[in-house]
Amino acid sequence: MERAVNMALLYISTRFSVNAVSFQRDAETFCLPVTLYDAKRENHIIREMIRTAPDHSICFVKDRLFAEYCFAFAENLVLFVGPFRTRRLYRSQLPEKPALTDGEKEQYLALFSSYPEVKTVDIRLYLHILFTGLYGNTDQVTESTLDMQSEDFHHIREEEFFWERENNRKKAVQGNTVFLLMSNIQAGNYETSIRLYRRIMNNRGQSFILIHAIEGLTTIRILAQIAMKKAGVSDTGSGQLLTDFKLHARCVTDITESRRLAEELIYNCCRLVRENRTSDYSPAIKTAVDYIHFRLSEPLSIPAIAAEAGLTPNSLTTKFHSEVGCTPTAYITKCRLENAARILKNTELSILEICTRAGIPDANYFTRCFRKQYGCSPTEYRKRAGEPEEES
Repeated sequence: MERAVNMALLYISTRFSVNAVSFQRDAETFCLPVTLYDAKRENHIIREMIRTAPDHSICFVKDRLFAEYCFAFAENLVLFVGPFRTRRLYRSQLPEKPALTDGEKEQYLALFSSYPEVKTVDIRLYLHILFTGLYGNTDQVTESTLDMQSEDFHHIREEEFFWERENNRKKAVQGNTVFLLMSNIQAGNYETSIRLYRRIMNNRGQSFILIHAIEGLTTIRILAQIAMKKAGVSDTGSGQLLTDFKLHARCVTDITESRRLAEELIYNCCRLVRENRTSDYSPAIKTAVDYIHFRLSEPLSIPAIAAEAGLTPNSLTTKFHSEVGCTPTAYITKCRLENAARILKNTELSILEICTRAGIPDANYFTRCFRKQYGCSPTEYRKRAGEPEEES
């Protein structure tokens, strides 16, 4: 785990030119890098937060002079990012307390301007990717904020821990599209994955900025790597593909080339997932399974699948049941429900939208099928997925 954490911190540090380190949770001497006022009480609260914060959690902190920090907690490790800024700061905006001399104000404004300007959503994105890689999903990730300028902060008793008063909430990272993309790559659903990727790119716009293109390609590589690992593709099987992609990504010069390279990676990842899943099948059934996963969210018919596999509908059903263990219709329903379950766990999309995306647009029929396969309704499944596991 420490290796994955250190790699994530290295990427955050390099990408945003910000300090990013990790330390053991039992460290009792942590202090914020504050020099212009006495931060004894703030540091006490921070150390208490470090001691009692739940695993899989993130906290964004803003000090009294607008400098910001991020803490994330993964078992016994604390990930610390900062200081950074999310805005510009002018002399007139400095608070009355702590009282600073004119010289100290000028000195601090110069210091504040030297902090890297970072969007909290960007830090959140890479921490969510890290948590997904470590734990398989982010349904247990909770978030909180601590604003040392707010009135609430001044009313916190030293023995009171603010996590208990915050509403734990899951943050949708770039809407829900990132997790939908990862879920569909994991399932080997090429066409849906491509549509989701293009939606992400269309939302970002068409302007080409090299550092943003490299950032986007790095993100898609990390997501693809996690998706393939969760799908059971070995590191040996995916290693060369990801290495080649990384080398080619360093040479992109325009947005068209960047998008083509990413779509090629998505295609090859989905291909590896399908090959891993169908390695023991005959060529005809392998073709049928690939056809199903290419169009899993679209209407599918047995005659169309049979024609693609070069078989009659009856022969397809018999051969498919013999090799896969169920009929094509049952297999399609099973895969659609598995995809829906992944989306339920990793997004906050409505049940109606999820069943439509999964290829079962009738919500009542979807709920009946889901209950039959998972023993509970989609709503109950999502609620259970968001609850912490009980210790045995």
